[in-house]
Amino acid sequence: YRDRAPDAYRQAIKLASQQPNSSASDADLRSSVAGYYAKLPDNAKALAEIAQARRQAPMNPTVLFKAALVYEITGRREQAINALELALQSGYSMDEASREPDLAELRKDPRYQRLTRTSSKRAQ
Repeated sequence: YRDRAPDAYRQAIKLASQQPNSSASDADLRSSVAGYYAKLPDNAKALAEIAQARRQAPMNPTVLFKAALVYEITGRREQAINALELALQSGYSMDEASREPDLAELRKDPRYQRLTRTSSKRAQ
């Protein structure tokens, strides 16, 4: 399966580029495309796409979460933590974040542990 993943990401990028642009859904779509580029890996395109998505929808929890994924995959841990914190503050599910395979290494970071404690307090 892993050897076919790059082709699947390229196909997803191609399909996304054929979608008509509309503001909110465009930011969601763009953030997904950023994730596909990150997994190829094409860090430059991934970072450009996620930057554009964040400009279009700066407080969209899904876009922020996908930004955290892109930053983590591309080796930008500090930005990943910051984006994840914003996503959680904007209402993204900590439960979902805790299950995301691409954040496995980030979850070992002490700053992630602080986020989980803060998120738990906010939920009470």
